[in-house]
Amino acid sequence: MQKIIIASASRGAGKTFVTVGLMKAAGKGLGYIKPLGNRLVYSRKKLWDYDAALIAKVFKLQMPPEDLTIGFEHAKIKHSYTKDAVKKKVLELSAEASKGKKALIIEAGTDLCHGTSINLDPISLAKYVKGKIVLVVNGDDYDALDDSLFFGSCIKKTGAGFAGVIINNVKDPSGFRDLYLPRIREAGIKVLGIIPYNDALTHYDAGYLADNLFSKTLTGEAGLGKVVENVFVGDVSSTTALKNPSFHKKGNLVITGGDRSDMILAAIETGASCVILTNNIMPHANIILKASHAQVPLLLVPTDTYTTAVRVEHLEHMLTEKDEEKIAALGRMVKKHVKLKEIF
Repeated sequence: MQKIIIASASRGAGKTFVTVGLMKAAGKGLGYIKPLGNRLVYSRKKLWDYDAALIAKVFKLQMPPEDLTIGFEHAKIKHSYTKDAVKKKVLELSAEASKGKKALIIEAGTDLCHGTSINLDPISLAKYVKGKIVLVVNGDDYDALDDSLFFGSCIKKTGAGFAGVIINNVKDPSGFRDLYLPRIREAGIKVLGIIPYNDALTHYDAGYLADNLFSKTLTGEAGLGKVVENVFVGDVSSTTALKNPSFHKKGNLVITGGDRSDMILAAIETGASCVILTNNIMPHANIILKASHAQVPLLLVPTDTYTTAVRVEHLEHMLTEKDEEKIAALGRMVKKHVKLKEIF
């Protein structure tokens, strides 16, 4: 049975997105585990990894999410498991998740070195299960080339199984093939796929924003499914904002103070996807009523406008089980741009 370790050259390379795409493209018959969790979720007195739980639900895995991961904190794992015990546990998880499957996907930690001190890094995982590493690299310039050459060479020197690299989020695929692909091939590193950048995959809806900002939804619950594509910080007058083309963009999120009635009304009237009200200031009841009729969510947060804007800017986009269109799109992209036969 093929055992594929999905590793990431760096944080944010899109490892989980590629993993979901691979599982969707391959169809039924794939098992999955994530031995070292890095996105802790506590629910119903159980601990599980966010990505593991997502994949378990989307692909209807028989193993519960909490059984797909050994642990999260390095100190606790080191205290509970010796090196041999870690290997034994990984093999036990692998055997259980492989039952009745044609292949097993093992998602590694945040990057290629994550978990090294507790023997749960991608290279150790590959050696335990005698599998092959698929390295996900982000970008379409010299950074992607550097990551491919450096980390690819490192993996090869360890003697671990290495299938090759997938270059993700490439804005100019043809340019990458012409300029960088020959250099990677010269180094003896297989390029298993070049996945184009897809802007739609970077967007989230107002509901995702509400959940991750821990905001209070004052009204507009029916509009929480609206997609947020742009952000406008309402620190100017509504007259100035209305003259700005950015204020009229599709899928606008407007961040402003709850006492800025003019800005909130302008956002509602121009069809904003969502309005975040800062400083815990409640707007007038008439404004809440207008937002309700227009199905524009009003999200109340305690932080000031600047702090809120920074939080939104750095908000990590993660898939949810409701993102059916995105998951289907990931499957199509992987099927089209990745050499599945060489992986499986």
